[in-house]
Amino acid sequence: MKKTKIRKIIIIEGIWGSGKTTLAKELAKKLNGTFLKEPNHIMAGIKSKNINHITRWYLKYHQKNFDSAVKLALDGETIIIERSILYNIAFQRVILKDKNTDVLFKNFIKSIKNIKKISDINIKFIYLKPKNLQKKLALMKTDKNVKRFAEICLLRDIDKELVKLLSKLSDAALIELQIK
Repeated sequence: MKKTKIRKIIIIEGIWGSGKTTLAKELAKKLNGTFLKEPNHIMAGIKSKNINHITRWYLKYHQKNFDSAVKLALDGETIIIERSILYNIAFQRVILKDKNTDVLFKNFIKSIKNIKKISDINIKFIYLKPKNLQKKLALMKTDKNVKRFAEICLLRDIDKELVKLLSKLSDAALIELQIK
């Protein structure tokens, strides 16, 4: 009897410094999978200082990564992606105060549903909890560190928004969610 390979896309989510890259590389090696690194606007030569332009660039490339992952998974590969469009949505909601991200989220849900209709690809998200975020916040509550404190508070808020989005997908049984 021929053993069929389980087609899998694993997406690692979390805020900066949570260990996404390290975990993704380890998983790719252990599972003999393909690692799709998070796009980087600086490494891509994007010189714009306009946050909206940069955000649109990330949306485009996270979608491109996801589309590539689906094609590779359909060919039987295990794919590990560092971040997805969900992080962009959380970022836009917190940093840009953009409430019009519901369409992006609904489109992402629709694409996952379509993948499930036409294939047996298992989509799993691994969310890495931020390490020592509360401790960092407590240490930053001094006058000389007010700017850094504000940045860390924004990270905490992005993280909370990301968890909400992941929970909605998990509650709808569209994805498997693992929290580390």
